[in-house]
Amino acid sequence: MPFINVKLDAKESKVAPEGRYPLRILKVDEKKTGAKSKHPGELYYGLMLVNEEPDASYSPVFQNLMFPQPHYEEGVNNMRKLEIQRLLAQFNIPGDSNGFDTDDLVGATAECMLTLGEDDKGNARNELRLDRLSGDDDEKKEESPRRRGRRGAERSMDEEIPF
Repeated sequence: MPFINVKLDAKESKVAPEGRYPLRILKVDEKKTGAKSKHPGELYYGLMLVNEEPDASYSPVFQNLMFPQPHYEEGVNNMRKLEIQRLLAQFNIPGDSNGFDTDDLVGATAECMLTLGEDDKGNARNELRLDRLSGDDDEKKEESPRRRGRRGAERSMDEEIPF
């Protein structure tokens, strides 16, 4: 076998500290759930996002975009719809009550929150936390009578919290 002349000086990229960063959707892959999945063959999209923080070389962030399915409970389907709506809103991607065009995903940018997590092998990674939809937090909620009592009162840092 021949000798391969290649400079082997690559370095692992770093995981970004938790915080907000400028992200760009670099790649979108159409995928299907695997044979060991509870529902094999379901369509989903795998997104690869890059952190565009200047002067930093952070690891890419991977996000799965799952879709509602008739065999899932209403709560699961609502969660999946909400994740899609949050992604579209945060990355300013057009969509309406009928859906969206996946071609609009690649190249979209947004300022997003990254948190720290681990992959299935225990390696550190960043996870995307999308902002809540703006209309959902704007309504001031009435404080319930239960929360007005002692349990809802402010406590000092060293005061014991009863459970």
